[in-house]
Amino acid sequence: MNLNFTISRRGALTFLAAAAGVACLSTRPGFVLAAGTALDTLLSLIGERLAVMPGVARHKYNSGAAVEDLPREAQVIEAVTAQAVEAGLDKDVAAKFFQAQIDASKMIQSERIAAWKSEGHAPFTDVPDLKTVIRPKLDALNPAMLAALKDALPELRLGGAGARLEAYAAGRSVEDQAAFRRAIAPLVVVAAS
Repeated sequence: MNLNFTISRRGALTFLAAAAGVACLSTRPGFVLAAGTALDTLLSLIGERLAVMPGVARHKYNSGAAVEDLPREAQVIEAVTAQAVEAGLDKDVAAKFFQAQIDASKMIQSERIAAWKSEGHAPFTDVPDLKTVIRPKLDALNPAMLAALKDALPELRLGGAGARLEAYAAGRSVEDQAAFRRAIAPLVVVAAS
């Protein structure tokens, strides 16, 4: 059986435009294709974690607590490095990645709190408790982020990963772009190596 396909110029252009549209959509924050890649999953989880930070900032603004909590940071890094070893992931890679997540989180919290203070913002109402609601949510994200990091590492080492990371970061809101860039900094280093 001999099948000959003839594609018109118009048909080819339509196909290419559709393919380009799908490629662009897959790099938009909050948009992951059904058959998304491991890197898409990891970027989505980073975004999900950062989306919790305004709530953390509201809690700390109300309570007057410091943004930086070094004992908590050390606890998180210790826990994720232990989990990384169990999962077969390099503990230094995990530590650098999660330190970047913590740094990005502190950027968002600091910026929000400084803005609220300068506005003389009243305390927030209906803020979830940090210890009983917010931290358990963050702690639940950590194993998923570790697994996604492990799965995304081979993809990061392929050509074009750096450009995908940049496109994803550029699509973030201006308000959170610097924090998101800090969160993905270790991934950019892997993609560049």
